[in-house]
Amino acid sequence: MDNPSTAPWGLTISNKDFKRLRDGFEAEDMDQHWRVFSQQLDQDEQIAVHIARCGTDEDFYILKVVAAKDNESAKIEAITWETKHGQPQVSEEEGKEEAVDLCRGMLGCDFESLKA
Repeated sequence: MDNPSTAPWGLTISNKDFKRLRDGFEAEDMDQHWRVFSQQLDQDEQIAVHIARCGTDEDFYILKVVAAKDNESAKIEAITWETKHGQPQVSEEEGKEEAVDLCRGMLGCDFESLKA
């Protein structure tokens, strides 16, 4: 990322969504512009989920995600996003919205806590 910004999120997610984020998405051909892959950060099921452009593997979003433990749900703790990707400054809200849209579209994530 050339112009990254990081913000806390605290978005509660289901175990099903956690597994989908962890398992990721590999593009089958160049018509699919994005890929999603995860990187283990520690033994406590904390992962970094990278949403990157195919071909260049350039990260546009990185989600810091923690698995459910004890009586707590899985959670997206923070987001890092590219603030300038061919447009004016990308705000925190816009970065979160696009990351959610990409995860819903590619991985089938539900993100129930975002529904009104």
